[in-house]
Amino acid sequence: MNILARKLSGLIGVRTSHATRCIGIRTAFLIFLCFPPVGSASGEFGLVNVGKNDAFGIINTGTTPILNPRLIAESGLDLIDFNRWLSGIYLSLPKENRSQELLLLKIWRLLGSSIYDFCSPGRAGVDPRDPLVLLGGYGYGCCSNTNPALARVASYLGFDTRLVSTPRHQFVEIKFKNGWQIVDSNRGVRWFVKSPGETLQPLVSDSIKRSKNRKITFRTALVCAERQIKGHGCPHEFWIEALDGELRQISKDDLHNEAKDHLLFTQDGTRHFRKRLKRTEFVTDNHHILYPGEKIVFIPEPVLPAIIPSEHLIALQGHGPPLRGVAYQEIRIQKGRRGVVTDKVGNIRRIKIRSMFPIVEVLLTNVISKGRDYRVYEPDTSGVLLGRMKGAKWKIGRPDLERLEVDRELAMTVTGQIQSLIAVVKMQVNPLIFDFTNEINSTDNAERAILQYADDSGDCRRQIDLFVESSRRSRKLGTRDCDDASKRVSVPRDYEGLGLRKIVRSLDLCAIGNSGISRRDIDDCVVTLRIPREPQGSALLVKLRMHEESVFFRRNFVMGQRRGWSEISASVFGDLYWLSFDPEEGSRWVDIQVRRSKIPTLSEYVDRYEDLTYTWMLIESRFNQDDLSRVRGVRGWTAVGIADYWIGKGANTKEEFGRLHLKESQRRSLFLESVYRETGLEALRPAWLAQEQ
Repeated sequence: MNILARKLSGLIGVRTSHATRCIGIRTAFLIFLCFPPVGSASGEFGLVNVGKNDAFGIINTGTTPILNPRLIAESGLDLIDFNRWLSGIYLSLPKENRSQELLLLKIWRLLGSSIYDFCSPGRAGVDPRDPLVLLGGYGYGCCSNTNPALARVASYLGFDTRLVSTPRHQFVEIKFKNGWQIVDSNRGVRWFVKSPGETLQPLVSDSIKRSKNRKITFRTALVCAERQIKGHGCPHEFWIEALDGELRQISKDDLHNEAKDHLLFTQDGTRHFRKRLKRTEFVTDNHHILYPGEKIVFIPEPVLPAIIPSEHLIALQGHGPPLRGVAYQEIRIQKGRRGVVTDKVGNIRRIKIRSMFPIVEVLLTNVISKGRDYRVYEPDTSGVLLGRMKGAKWKIGRPDLERLEVDRELAMTVTGQIQSLIAVVKMQVNPLIFDFTNEINSTDNAERAILQYADDSGDCRRQIDLFVESSRRSRKLGTRDCDDASKRVSVPRDYEGLGLRKIVRSLDLCAIGNSGISRRDIDDCVVTLRIPREPQGSALLVKLRMHEESVFFRRNFVMGQRRGWSEISASVFGDLYWLSFDPEEGSRWVDIQVRRSKIPTLSEYVDRYEDLTYTWMLIESRFNQDDLSRVRGVRGWTAVGIADYWIGKGANTKEEFGRLHLKESQRRSLFLESVYRETGLEALRPAWLAQEQ
């Protein structure tokens, strides 16, 4: 830890030239800044040419916080949040081949080809499964990382998704139009079958229920192959698709060996599914704030002796990671900062640190000597996450220390008297996001890269310095003074089941329960929701999981008065309906009304359910005086008894049977299951939604 204290003095302090002497870098550098007019709403103002041995970064030299400052490779994707990442992938698809399924398959290929198969990323107790963390922070992971990451993206896009674990492997099953399929990003394979006289079709999972057309599944495929090996006929061909799109036929002899990681055997025990990953189980953004005077430094490929010696990093992570880029961020912890809670006299009581990349360790101190060098002491315990846990009058506690399920966020408590602390956060960065050559991928990348600066502060005034080694360029952006940047950060919320009560204004012919909002089949269920904007006036992106085709309306306001409802369009991905609302100054919420797009007739109600269709068939047969003595009954009732019961009630037509059944039945159908909401400056309709309409 003393090494950390000595080396950080120049790198994290103001004198970046000292970092060159600390690390031993002698690489020449160039820096190019292309300045558009002041006030560019995008926040883009500079191109930076850097080498993989350079220390480079961003400094907030102004007086206002900056939202989401970052450097993006010209040929790379923006990993700041799901929507911009997915939009970049979607727009890379040919216009004629853009769809929900093709977007997901592109993500399958991206995760499989970009994440090196190496176990395991993160500190002990941390199991990263978020795609943005794996791609931007680590660049490597096991099957238990990459496939859950794919499952989370699929769930976000509206696909039914479930994870399957065996003693050998963990993989994901995704429900496409033709059934559940195994889409494995870690092994990089999809399975196909070709039956006589048919084209190549996806091979559905062995967990699918027997369908009417008797689809070939994994289980039946193995039985078929075993029959041929024993000399019997098996007319089907089995193929796999690799990440690069190449199709390869698998012989019957090799089928079992190729498929064993995707099958469960008797000795594996019961299969456990997570039928649908809940939205609240993962974070969909890397949003962060750089406050005045703070700095982010990137070192894509540390030169030993590095800032922290490799054996220290290995001790923290349990292994030597194949991708060893690091970043450091100086954070000034004091009253007024997002995530800092103080008492009445200003002493710090709680701290929440959120970084843009996975945290390796945090150094805390409140002592700065002349020359702005940090004076740091030995840690109390070897291998602890925090470098310094206490001072003369203060002490740090870690409420999440026991489970350590942290990647980019740490929560701490403080006791004693301390009103200001400085934290230096060490983060792990995947150098591939900067397009640099590395030991894993030495052909597709280069020794130098062009990076583009971007932030999400819009037209707010701010001052930014970009630096490479000791060279530095500065620029002022924005035209107006803004509120605290923390009020502009995207705020996601999820309302599910009974939690929908928080946003429901009224229900007409509907009821709310543990599973969500339900309705009777022939009722015109009308749900009125009030979705809050946080912060006030910000953009709003709403995702509703519906169980029936629906139409949406927005309440009109004229001069502050309610003026009826107007229909609004929605983007549909599977059973998810996405609504987007532009920023509106002074607006605290949006009122939305959800209706069924079509109300079935009584006859259609009978046709909708298999048990009702069967009962009506019995009634018709009874009218026709058919022999029902050999027809099966239901729940102790004979076929004749069922028919006579409803005929006695007056069920002379299908419509009348439907009306009578509705009168007696308590059957209700789920209509609206959950609502997910994003607000903030960038909560606008993303490209992958805008082009799906």
